[in-house]
Amino acid sequence: MASAQDLALERLQLAATDRRADNVRYRQDQLQALHKALREAAASILSDTISQIDSVLRSLLLKALDFNTFCITKTVTDQSILDTGILVDQTASGPRATLTNQLLSSSKARAIAVVDRTANIEEAAKAIAKARFSFGGTSPYAPDLVLINEFAKKEFFEACSKYATLSFAKESTIKKTSGNQNEATRKAVKDAEDRRQVSSFGSNDFKLVDILDKWVYSIFTKT
Repeated sequence: MASAQDLALERLQLAATDRRADNVRYRQDQLQALHKALREAAASILSDTISQIDSVLRSLLLKALDFNTFCITKTVTDQSILDTGILVDQTASGPRATLTNQLLSSSKARAIAVVDRTANIEEAAKAIAKARFSFGGTSPYAPDLVLINEFAKKEFFEACSKYATLSFAKESTIKKTSGNQNEATRKAVKDAEDRRQVSSFGSNDFKLVDILDKWVYSIFTKT
């Protein structure tokens, strides 16, 4: 099976042969298609470890993604890849001055979920609530911030309230991990409510916070 890059390059070559490339707009479209295919190619670095998570990720990613644009490697030794690609580093705690094409993505940073305007709101809310409260609410990939179009905000917020309550009731381990560790978060939400910047739903253990602004989004936060 030809890769996306091969197909895009073949279309560009054919266009040059049959003179379709003389059309500037057509030529630009084909170059953009080639650029998109090249940009979407990715390599994930997973070292050999005894971690069960790494083993599961290795298996799932290889099954789910196009092998023509994605691979898993123990390390990257080809300097040309490091020079031209973008390195997404999830292990570093600070920037490296030697790399200008490096994107730091700390596992301790806030995780963002985006609900598309065409999404099934009920299913999206259910999936996000489950992701937020699974594993005792401690997963580094549990969504903290949810971005959504304003027209769907009310329906999404109501659905999230329902599924968050159900998920929290099932995940009793969440209460053990919360405690008083996030008093600053609770206070920040309370202060914002007093200033009528947000409205919230939940309990002392979790809150679903709706930020009242023209740039509308909702946020899950562990309190």
